[in-house]
Amino acid sequence: MTLEKLPAFLVAASNCWGLTLVIILLGYGLVAIPKSFWYRGNQVKTLEYLYFQAALIDQEMEEHKSSLDDLVVRVEYLRENAKSERVKQHLEVVSNKCPQSSRERFKIKKALVSLKPEKLTQEDLVDLHKKVIKSTKEYHRSKCRWEQHLMSCFYLQDILYNYNNSEKRISSVFWGRKSGKFLKLRESAEWYWFTRVYPVLSRVLAVLSGVFSFLIVLGEVTLFIDIPVSPFPLFFQKQHTAFLTKSFCLLLLLYILYSGYIALFKLKLKGLYGMYSHNQTDSINLLWCSLIMTRVAPALCYNFLLFIQVDDTQFSKVMGVIDLVPLLGQDFAEYFPLLLILFCLLNYYQAYSKVMKCLGVPQFSFSEEMDEGMVEEGKALVERERKTREKGTHSFEEVKVSKEDVVIAQGSRYYRLRNT
Repeated sequence: MTLEKLPAFLVAASNCWGLTLVIILLGYGLVAIPKSFWYRGNQVKTLEYLYFQAALIDQEMEEHKSSLDDLVVRVEYLRENAKSERVKQHLEVVSNKCPQSSRERFKIKKALVSLKPEKLTQEDLVDLHKKVIKSTKEYHRSKCRWEQHLMSCFYLQDILYNYNNSEKRISSVFWGRKSGKFLKLRESAEWYWFTRVYPVLSRVLAVLSGVFSFLIVLGEVTLFIDIPVSPFPLFFQKQHTAFLTKSFCLLLLLYILYSGYIALFKLKLKGLYGMYSHNQTDSINLLWCSLIMTRVAPALCYNFLLFIQVDDTQFSKVMGVIDLVPLLGQDFAEYFPLLLILFCLLNYYQAYSKVMKCLGVPQFSFSEEMDEGMVEEGKALVERERKTREKGTHSFEEVKVSKEDVVIAQGSRYYRLRNT
């Protein structure tokens, strides 16, 4: 390799990495979007899937809770038995980072705790501090996710309970009290939307998005053919107004980007690499996501230009240097998307997650296969929580909460409805 070809090699290598990630993400997103809309049309099946997810989230929350409690026990025990005043002050700082609920549980079972004294160094204190912060964040995220998921289950339960309501309204303590003008009309419109219109609209969107996904896959796997097979390139072969051309490009790009983003959010990466909703994502996580999408953007744009068969742009001229690199150049950009069919089939038949588990990297899977036992377990958990909240009773942990827990609860819809 000569020095003159080095920039071309770097551009080709970057394009290969980005295109690989794009095809993997699209393999899930292009299948998941139509399936998601289709399943939303069947609210009973959707509720069963929410029960299944509830069992998974509960297991995850219990694991984080157990891990955090073990750390709190260690921190509190070391703090109370520290001989050095300086070490005790440092442990006090670490202890203040622990949730109040976990510290209360330690006080209850304090007599049962029996640990060996430790001689802590500064490195040990720093490591313990990091573990407490990380474990606390993971526990709070799981609690927030649990709270949000419970409300999703409650809302869908209420919709199904009121499906044949003769009063044409959704009656539930979780939907909040309504007041004002045209109250009966608004309640009736809400009832018709959730019980009649939304399921049908979901099925229509499923069909439309399914056709859109199929046409995108068809275009991706025929990039090496000069004659357009997908109808999208045909649009750009004719002259249109600038507004119409930009609008069509925007619509197509938004669907492709959404397919990739939904897959990125479904990855089971945790800690610094996870993405969490409702303001639970740290700045480091956002930077990682931005880094990934920045690296993907050039490959995605170049693939899009090949997809619509437009090659007289300035971006195409810049990326055209990859033709100087064998294997990783134009041939890779045109033939590698053929694997999109394989990834789509794996995700459609839910075999992708099994492959990732066999390879020892389950965190790179997108979804879990439903299990009837988990569905029944999740249903029992949701019903228990519903009865508890309808009665207005709270567990010991819900009564004694820390400031961090209050902030998380305020972000949930349940908290806002409860305080209206």
